[in-house]
Amino acid sequence: MARTIKEIANGMKADFVQHEDLSALYGLEYNSERDGDAADYFDKHFSAPSVESVLIWIVAACVAVVENMMDWHKKEIDTKIARERYGHAGWYEQMALKFQYGDGLSVNYTADRNVNAPDGNFAESTEYATVDPEKQIVKYAYCEDDEDGIGVVLKVAKDNGNGHFTYLDPENELPAFKAYLLRVKPAGVPVEVISQGAEELNLTMTIYYDPLVLKHNGTKITDGENPIKTAVNRYLNSIGFNGELTIQALVDAIQVAEGVRLVGFDSATANGEQITHKYTPYSGYMSVNFDQCAITYEPYVKI
Repeated sequence: MARTIKEIANGMKADFVQHEDLSALYGLEYNSERDGDAADYFDKHFSAPSVESVLIWIVAACVAVVENMMDWHKKEIDTKIARERYGHAGWYEQMALKFQYGDGLSVNYTADRNVNAPDGNFAESTEYATVDPEKQIVKYAYCEDDEDGIGVVLKVAKDNGNGHFTYLDPENELPAFKAYLLRVKPAGVPVEVISQGAEELNLTMTIYYDPLVLKHNGTKITDGENPIKTAVNRYLNSIGFNGELTIQALVDAIQVAEGVRLVGFDSATANGEQITHKYTPYSGYMSVNFDQCAITYEPYVKI
């Protein structure tokens, strides 16, 4: 699993102060029993704007990108492998993405096992007469076993046109998708389809900001943008459909936002449920109504 930028930077800071030649060059005398955490020791001797700190954060960011790329590559390979099996969770996801709203479906049965079947090694092939990507309204799908282990839960969502998730219309699109799924799924397997609006994430925290960069409401002096809100929304988009929100990663994302000096995180809730460390939304995605959040901004002035 890819490390956060902060985890990578802290490791580099620890290596820095423990390196014999660098310690001699900078006159550092780090002792683990006396000075405690090596990264904290580094921060006490090098300010955030120092060349050493900036270089470490730049390198850490580059390393984090590479590690995330490796994770994404592994996930892509795992997904391709999973989708090769008929009736597997990945197969349901693949079939959901193939759904064409407004088109009839042709189910063809063959007497013999069809080794060239597009959706797996099976004697049944389900095809549209014409594949039309414009009608494939389901852009995100996630499937898993239900709690009883006898059926599956399939979460689906559309794209609202701006790269954000949205649900299928419950009056027309969702019934059509369910009818399609009944035609293509294995007989006897119960499937629960979920396509709902975003779960609302509520945050309570204090942002200690640089008054040279941000105003008292968290907006930038230069252009009025709120980098804290941007960082939260960017993080929620980054975890993907049915991705797992982790408090540590969310705080890390806010911490590196422009003008933020310190994040005093207090609590997070979703659907009235307190989030302790991690949370996966029932609908598959989340949004934040910042007007309902208790975010306090305090200037961080260090003389």
